Amino acid sequence: MGVPGKVTNFPNGVSSFGWVVSPAAYAAQSWGGGPTLWVGNRSGLPAGDGSTPAYPLSALFGTSGALAKVNNKPGATISILPGHVESITASTSISALTGTSATGLNIIGLSVGAQRPLFNWTAAASALLQNIAGCWIRNCVFNFSSTAATVVTAALTVSAADCGLDGVEIKPATSATQLTTTGITVASGATKYTLLGVEVISETFATNPTDILTTTAAVDKFTMYGCRFLTAVNSTTNGVINLANAPTNVWIEDCTFDNKKAVSTVAAIASASTTGAVNFCACIIQAATGGATAFATPGNLAFGSTRGGVIGKAMIDITPQSG
Repeated sequence: MGVPGKVTNFPNGVSSFGWVVSPAAYAAQSWGGGPTLWVGNRSGLPAGDGSTPAYPLSALFGTSGALAKVNNKPGATISILPGHVESITASTSISALTGTSATGLNIIGLSVGAQRPLFNWTAAASALLQNIAGCWIRNCVFNFSSTAATVVTAALTVSAADCGLDGVEIKPATSATQLTTTGITVASGATKYTLLGVEVISETFATNPTDILTTTAAVDKFTMYGCRFLTAVNSTTNGVINLANAPTNVWIEDCTFDNKKAVSTVAAIASASTTGAVNFCACIIQAATGGATAFATPGNLAFGSTRGGVIGKAMIDITPQSG
């Protein structure tokens, strides 16, 4: 039974017509019927058991963190309080912490702007493995380049089906010596990996990431919607997304890809036999000409209302759009 005057968590908290009432932005539509936990370590919060926002766990990761408390149960929801800051210091497997049966996991950051939960990659070996089916991370900030003179090898690798990022902001590089080599790796097994409203923003430096996002297998149903990748890679002929190894049934819509590398000729790139559709997107390069081919090696992708452009000039249709 609830305690008067105390904020409690579902199922012992407030509900209406059977639906949980929670400050979590995605709680009603994301709650999968499993455990609900709270995380927060900002100043003034106690180190609790995660049962309520007033008594949160202090960490998401680690053997005492919220992922470990999921205890192999599917459908868990973990809400992370405003102002939470946590470091990823080594290779960190989500499935190893939750248990391999803990599918359908939702990790939800609360608040907006600078108050959103922040995760810092602090060492060359820092890596997050999104490797349990149905794992979504929402409304958080990922800093892949948080430590001076440190190059993170491979920041985030996904290898399970039906995973995604929603409203996540990513910082892939801070300087020529403070960056990640590979930001997001979409690996074998990552069927229907989805990015919704993901924002990747950084400037160009003497050394940039090799890949911001790359597919390392012929994954199926890779999806992007409403994303902004305004960043740079180390090659003028690579894109800020690299759909290598012929992914199938790709769907990309309402996205902007800007390769800020000096005199870049490619903003996004696919590979032979890639299939799917790219709709209502903008591809921006730094070269003086070549907007029509700013999406390179299109394979068997179909393009609808997708345009390429160079700085200071009107965009033109990507060449494959003409069929």
